[in-house]
Amino acid sequence: MRRLSRLLLSLLVLVLGVSVAPAALAHDQLVSSDPADGTTVQESPERITLTYSSEPLDVGSLVVVTGPDGTELQRGEPTVDGLDATLDLEQPLPAGTSTVQWRVVSSDGHPIEGTLSVTVDGPTPSATATSAPAPTPSPTTAPEPAPAPSSGAPWLLIGVGALAVLAVGAGILLARRTMDR
Repeated sequence: MRRLSRLLLSLLVLVLGVSVAPAALAHDQLVSSDPADGTTVQESPERITLTYSSEPLDVGSLVVVTGPDGTELQRGEPTVDGLDATLDLEQPLPAGTSTVQWRVVSSDGHPIEGTLSVTVDGPTPSATATSAPAPTPSPTTAPEPAPAPSSGAPWLLIGVGALAVLAVGAGILLARRTMDR
């Protein structure tokens, strides 16, 4: 009976350990961008492409591009295709360092967000060089931050798992004592 109790307890601990571990590691993350974060380019890119570790959900995505002077240049929902979320730029980025703030919903349903920067080292494009006049940027705020994923969730799962192990162990001990009488 003692051997059976130990075997059952070991199996329970193994099952709980395997089931809790993926939950703690489930959040997706940005793995690369084009242009890359911190890159200096000679000409403005035509688009910003963000590549994630898993396919983001095609809901609630937002990219906000802010110019070197802090003025919002573009705000829009990127096109999600596989691992990539792409925002086509409506106008070239000006010379200097622009900031790209992004937010997507990861494949596990949690919002994730971040910021990257791109520096254009070439001349600022003139309004006559583009086919359409550049829209006048409006000073608006950056996207509202998404709620941060709870950093306590893995510990909560581990605590619940530990309590389950203790409850099963106590049940086995009680059953054993009852059988010994």
